[in-house]
Amino acid sequence: MPVTTYATVAQFFQWGLPQTALGARSVADVQAALDAASALMDDYFRSRYVLPFAAVGLTVARHCVAIAVNIFMGGRGFSPVSGADESIVNGLTAAEAWLDKVQRRLLHPDVTDGNGDASPLVQAQVVSCGSVINDAGCRAASRGW
Repeated sequence: MPVTTYATVAQFFQWGLPQTALGARSVADVQAALDAASALMDDYFRSRYVLPFAAVGLTVARHCVAIAVNIFMGGRGFSPVSGADESIVNGLTAAEAWLDKVQRRLLHPDVTDGNGDASPLVQAQVVSCGSVINDAGCRAASRGW
């Protein structure tokens, strides 16, 4: 189960598929696809942000919809040779590439994390120097090896 669902059913129908595409499936199936897509996105966000998010921007929601459409249609079946179905696969590929860039800190989505902070988690940086700290906590000259 995702920490937060990043898009609504209304956004799914606005940006993803028309409601007429449901066929025999229900709005509950759409919600399940959005939850699954959000859970996948949490896997990328978890290392950078405190979850759950207090707010997310439209870009996050649009990528959630792209992933959810692929999940929804994968359960229903689609034709890879159809132009419309090709755009579904392309949307998933673009969303996964976007998430990868977010995780690698090349993109910074519009989010407010669980601390109310719009900045990502601060991670420690490793610094190397030519001296060492001995057991007493004092600086000692490097031994040269």
